[in-house]
Amino acid sequence: MAEESSKAFVRHDGTYETAPLRKEQIAVGVVQTPVRAVDGDNPEPGIQENLKYLLNAIDKAQLTGGRCDLLCFHEFPLHGFAPWDLKQYLRVSRHPDGPEIAAIGPRPSNIIATSPWAARCSTMIGPATP
Repeated sequence: MAEESSKAFVRHDGTYETAPLRKEQIAVGVVQTPVRAVDGDNPEPGIQENLKYLLNAIDKAQLTGGRCDLLCFHEFPLHGFAPWDLKQYLRVSRHPDGPEIAAIGPRPSNIIATSPWAARCSTMIGPATP
């Protein structure tokens, strides 16, 4: 066990352990939605509205231009962004096992929320290169 934990995730040459993809080619889609901040004092209505919008965007993306295996979104499609204080931020935050994520899960693709550099998201799933 100690041997496993001391094993480096990224090797000195920049490569890392990989696993084969389910298929040789995958279709990746990038979906840009508006950033719509929710009210930090009462986030639920805004979160539900953004979730509805996000689910619709997923469905549209899958029906336009061919089915994607992976859809990439910006980093905050559910809650948007605003200068919340800590109490508001904690109200706005969603848990990975929460109902919003459960609603997204059954949609027909893998979903990833990414940084503003979403067009490069395929590098997250590709093989390591030296």
